[in-house]
Amino acid sequence: MKKTLLCCLLILTVIAAAGCSSDGSNNATGTTVSSATEATERPTGKSYIAKPNFIEDSDVDINNTESQGRFCYSQLSDKQKLYYEKLRTAVKQQRSGLYWNNRECTAQELDDLLNYITYDYPEYFWFSKENTGAETINGKLVFRVKFHYEYDADRVKELQGKLKTVTDKFLKEAKKLKTDYEKSLYTYEYIINNTKYNQKNATAGYNNFAEMESDRVLACWNITGALLNGDAVCRGYTQAYQYLMNLQGIECAYVVGNSHCWNLTKLDDEWYYTDVTWGDPFTEGTDPETGEVKYTEDGIDYSYLNMTTEQLLKIHKLDPSFKPKLPECTATKNSPVAIHSDNAEEQA
Repeated sequence: MKKTLLCCLLILTVIAAAGCSSDGSNNATGTTVSSATEATERPTGKSYIAKPNFIEDSDVDINNTESQGRFCYSQLSDKQKLYYEKLRTAVKQQRSGLYWNNRECTAQELDDLLNYITYDYPEYFWFSKENTGAETINGKLVFRVKFHYEYDADRVKELQGKLKTVTDKFLKEAKKLKTDYEKSLYTYEYIINNTKYNQKNATAGYNNFAEMESDRVLACWNITGALLNGDAVCRGYTQAYQYLMNLQGIECAYVVGNSHCWNLTKLDDEWYYTDVTWGDPFTEGTDPETGEVKYTEDGIDYSYLNMTTEQLLKIHKLDPSFKPKLPECTATKNSPVAIHSDNAEEQA
């Protein structure tokens, strides 16, 4: 559903007044998403592994340049980067798992690295880490890292083709933009204008695992829901924004909060927070028959685009279990308010 554009003047006081209510609803816009019911870890549906094709970590050929600029990867030591790349390459190849012979890396470190890969790579929409265990092979104790995939290889290839068609069209328009701010605004509006929030799917997997057999429900939790189906929950919104910004050469990270997630974006060498989900105007509650959120025509809320840390913490809580280090966001020059004020002064 196409939303109408609100004048940026209307948002001057929104962030200062915004707060987080006890049920997680958005006081600034009346958003009906409850932080008590939506989680950032997607529920598990089918596990597609065509055949056991575990690989030894020593046999993994890695590309040390592919992850340059990824937020979590950039915070790792040289050794950790090597481990990260071995795991990531196995995931990219859709291996069923990895036998890890290097005992310098603990099971907890492996688990953390798998989390970092899911944070850094929204394009690996088929991947959801499963478990790490130890077993003896030929008398040697090794870690067995088993991967969980939401789609089989043929379906992944099909969806990748559809994503390329959509993103090629998106990038054709995005290339006309000159500034980082213009790119962030265009991406924010693009996702909101083409995506509906699905409250029912936000909790489907927790209430009824059978519902997770549906491709469309699974898609709500990754980039295919927002970019192909126009239907997503917060994780889908956030990963779609991250993916499209990365395609434009802008560093954008995925951040986990208290039953919610949002983005951290580097614009003109300064960091900003963005919550695309809360920028989407869904304010009339949930249809009791369909479970879909009913929309108004109030327009996009720009107060959640390019926020400071201070502004973010007025409406959200960070998840203490989220281990990547987050910068203090203090810059305001790429906020809609600042941009609008500068444009008004130039026209005066």
